[in-house]
Amino acid sequence: MNENIRILDICKLDLKLISNLCDKCEFWVNNEKTDIIREFNIAPKFSIFLKSLLFNVKNKKNKKGYINCFLKNGGMGKAAVTKNNKIAGIILYGDYCLFPALKQFASYSPDFESAFLGCVYIDEVFSESGLEEKLLLSVEKELIERQYKSIEAIAKRINDDISGEDFEKIHFFNVRFLISKGFYIKKNDEMYPLLRLDLKNIITVPEEESWFYKLFIKKQEKRSSVAETRGKK
Repeated sequence: MNENIRILDICKLDLKLISNLCDKCEFWVNNEKTDIIREFNIAPKFSIFLKSLLFNVKNKKNKKGYINCFLKNGGMGKAAVTKNNKIAGIILYGDYCLFPALKQFASYSPDFESAFLGCVYIDEVFSESGLEEKLLLSVEKELIERQYKSIEAIAKRINDDISGEDFEKIHFFNVRFLISKGFYIKKNDEMYPLLRLDLKNIITVPEEESWFYKLFIKKQEKRSSVAETRGKK
């Protein structure tokens, strides 16, 4: 991994850099006519139905592009940025209603209380640099801090119907990659299964070596030790 690459929240970047990549794609934009009755029937709560419907309307009317509307409505993202401020990779995530085209997949519907990994883009120059893992770990850390209990994602699975070149152009995580990072298949599909990660299970290293332990538990133990020492004086 190139140590000069930083992982930053995309809200801290010039959105033009992100828009140049994401707005050209428009993969998650639902350009089909909204079927209100179907939307209402598949939504587990009226609030989710309403939120999804409003985002669809806002997104279609927004002239500044999908990514601008996505962020204004609570969407989150991380970017891998080089020392020359080049975008080496991006990952978008947030509530399911922020990814309208998700309804087109056979593995729909998901757990609406989970965070959803919308897509991941890695510049081909950095395809072998381990950026996918670093971006994913950064997302997991943030979502734990935001008290999300799980993450779900549509992943891609290569088969005889898709060439290797086309496979790389689909900006999803690879099924095998996510499984290697603790995800499991929740809803299977020949090409695009839905995978899930329960965040309470992500710490697989010994507790004293985990980032969670170092960041929270160790600091707490240090405070307790200082307080105990002062008490003895």
